[in-house]
Amino acid sequence: MLAARAHAQQDIVSYFGFTLAKPHEEDPEKPTRADEGAWTESQQNHLWDQITASCLASLALLVQGLILWCVYNNVVVENAEWQSAIVSPYEPYPLKLFNLSQLEDLDLQPHESDCRTPDSICSQKGSTYSCTPSLALLRHWDQLDLNRDGVWSRSEAVTVRGSLKCAYQADSLEFFDSMLKFVSMRERHIWIHPDIKNGTAIPKAYLNYISGDIVMCGYASSDMCGNLIHRGFLDAPLKYGTAPRVGTSIDSAMAYCEELLAPNGICEQLLPQSYERWKLQVI
Repeated sequence: MLAARAHAQQDIVSYFGFTLAKPHEEDPEKPTRADEGAWTESQQNHLWDQITASCLASLALLVQGLILWCVYNNVVVENAEWQSAIVSPYEPYPLKLFNLSQLEDLDLQPHESDCRTPDSICSQKGSTYSCTPSLALLRHWDQLDLNRDGVWSRSEAVTVRGSLKCAYQADSLEFFDSMLKFVSMRERHIWIHPDIKNGTAIPKAYLNYISGDIVMCGYASSDMCGNLIHRGFLDAPLKYGTAPRVGTSIDSAMAYCEELLAPNGICEQLLPQSYERWKLQVI
């Protein structure tokens, strides 16, 4: 009965495995050594095969390990660094109830090492993540209205300018001026307070009124308008007619949305430069 012979495949692992096996002796009656202590030519060749196979196997493992390290470093590590870069867990300094005269004497300028990086497009507050731009300032009214009188004044915007820029990469004074323009733009629909006209303060009710416009700006592109209407984002003003700027028809709602989000639209014209920087990152 003939025994089948196994043959090495053309790869390093197979070659390495076969060279570790005992060499085949064609004539078993012949002595394995020509003299005591001397190796036959076949055994010497086999030894060199083992050494060569071991070197090749070690080199292959080294190259594979190097490739895996490069892939890990360029994919996994860079992705983790990118995720860390776009999310800032920094919370701004808590500002308690002070008079503005007292606030001016406080050191509200945080260290640069503690600040949110300019590349961060998301912020974390507890277990909640937010990836809106500097418009997030509107959700932190307690850090805008320092004396809790229900009005955001220009002097308050100047006082916490450094702290809020550190926390949100947003200039509070620039944002204050943007909100003045946004409210003034709706003068044909609402009465404008004299403080807004002279640029000294914005009552909270006005910021609440334009918050819908600001949320719309967070969608960044006019391509989103059709989806927003389809998903019912503007159903309430369309149904009840409570927002004249939106209107009561699909056409008027589309016009309102595109007016805000179109290239060089209202959002780009009136919001701070940080909005444009954020928009470039998310589109």
